[in-house]
Amino acid sequence: MLRGLLFLFITCSVVSSARAGLMLTVEGVPTQYTAGDSFSFDVRLQGAENLNEFFIELVLSAESGVADVDFFFDELQTVQHPTEYVFSDPSLNPGGFAAFVITDNNQSILGLSDLLDSGEEVSTSENVNEFIATVVVQTAADIGDLSIEFDTTFMELTNDAGGPIGGFDNLVTTLDNSSPIVIASSTTNVIPEPTSMAIFGGIVALGAVSSRRRRRSTKA
Repeated sequence: MLRGLLFLFITCSVVSSARAGLMLTVEGVPTQYTAGDSFSFDVRLQGAENLNEFFIELVLSAESGVADVDFFFDELQTVQHPTEYVFSDPSLNPGGFAAFVITDNNQSILGLSDLLDSGEEVSTSENVNEFIATVVVQTAADIGDLSIEFDTTFMELTNDAGGPIGGFDNLVTTLDNSSPIVIASSTTNVIPEPTSMAIFGGIVALGAVSSRRRRRSTKA
């Protein structure tokens, strides 16, 4: 009985640990956008332990158009998450959330950063402080599909000693091997399914036959 309980405890601990791995994700990204409208999504950081500072970059690309004119991250409307910010504990002294945008290689690049005082660290908890920011994207024209991805080149998730927090290397590998999130234009032409195309073709053929019959009747 005791061995069984011990095995169950160890198994639950392993499963819990596996689920609590370090994850950086975006949530609430729409599947489509309408040209001229804005949309927003949240950046979430799960499983972080002993976090003192973060610097995160996201990249926004489009099939066509000009970055910073036809599509861009809105740094003025991008804010720290209003209810579950990672450094929301009132006992902490964050330096101040910052969001800034640069344009490079026809891409809009958003940087998000904040840090705590020396000696302060925090761990993220579900429904408490797992979010970084609410990000806003602006579009001024129909520029085809948009894509969003993390750029890990300069990313930092560090502890008070300045070193990377646990799981950082694995997180970087995961993000580098992930596909961008694609947001389709609401005006993108939908290709008919084979059945629909067959029906449409049949209608066209019937129309052609009917037209020929009318012409023959007229000649007669």
